[in-house]
Amino acid sequence: MTHWRNFFYSSDGNSEEGNYLLKIKQLLKTRDKVNIDLAFQLLRSIEQPAYITLHRLLKATDLNKTMGLYFEQGAFRFLPFRGNSLSLSGCDVQAFPSELSPVAYLRHLYFSFNPIDALPDSITDLPLLQTLDLTHTRLTTLPTPLSQLQHLKSLFLHGTQIQDISWLVNMPQLRYLSLTRAQSFLLTPEVIRQCPQLKSVYVYDAYSDIPEVVAKLPCVKPYQNFFIYDEEGDQCFLKFDIYKQEFAIQIGYWGNRVISAMEWAIFERWLGMYALNPLPETRVKVWYYYQDNIGGWQILMRLLEAVEKSSQIKILWACDDANVDGWEMMEVLVDDYAISIEPSDF
Repeated sequence: MTHWRNFFYSSDGNSEEGNYLLKIKQLLKTRDKVNIDLAFQLLRSIEQPAYITLHRLLKATDLNKTMGLYFEQGAFRFLPFRGNSLSLSGCDVQAFPSELSPVAYLRHLYFSFNPIDALPDSITDLPLLQTLDLTHTRLTTLPTPLSQLQHLKSLFLHGTQIQDISWLVNMPQLRYLSLTRAQSFLLTPEVIRQCPQLKSVYVYDAYSDIPEVVAKLPCVKPYQNFFIYDEEGDQCFLKFDIYKQEFAIQIGYWGNRVISAMEWAIFERWLGMYALNPLPETRVKVWYYYQDNIGGWQILMRLLEAVEKSSQIKILWACDDANVDGWEMMEVLVDDYAISIEPSDF
């Protein structure tokens, strides 16, 4: 592979390497999704890029992909660490870096929604790891050395194609585990007995289809989608998507629609489960129109209070630029809750 440092600062653009870099810059500047995808694939072919200049080149492009590329290249200095935690969910990471020892202090790694199909044996370079979120990746197997991580307590695998969970008996320290319905079929009381620390197994599929012997296991926690629609069933005011681990809440334009006692009871049940849910991140999309919608605000406040202490809350705040009340309310939420808000246009 070409070494980035050999030509990165060339400005004449005459050499083949200089033209290669110029093409990457031009692709990124177009802001076209297809071109940006191509530029990132070209960047992945470069060994050991010049980190600082690479950072300047990429920081105005797709932030998630940029973070993913940094991780692949081992450019850890630019990654969004929060204490001993690193979240790279949905960052288009295609492979782990060859060297993980520089981040050996990591305790929580959130890696969902990335197109990786293998976990390297070097995962043991993270001996303090307690949480590993691999949901909705392309994994079909787990490496044998994973069982050497003696501090690993939470492992999340729903949305993967892993078909063998026999490794579970070699990880008696696990406390929290998420599985698909198909994976849960392999659970038996005998397997559970070999995992004395296991408190909760989250099954993200139709609960009614789980075998009775599995459903009756006290540690199994079912999840189902939850919606609140208008009277015609056309407009959704509240949606909980188990596959994306995401809430979507609409504040405004409910008309005379109020939440029924039954809907509140079901919602409260969801919150009770979610407050105990060790999954690392809660994504909340808030579509804000105006603030005199009591039901919408009650739902949002109740949700924030329930999961604030147990999850890393990320809110995508969609509000019209001219809606002063909406932006003022966003600032209030930032001050009152430990959340990360990303504004977005409608």
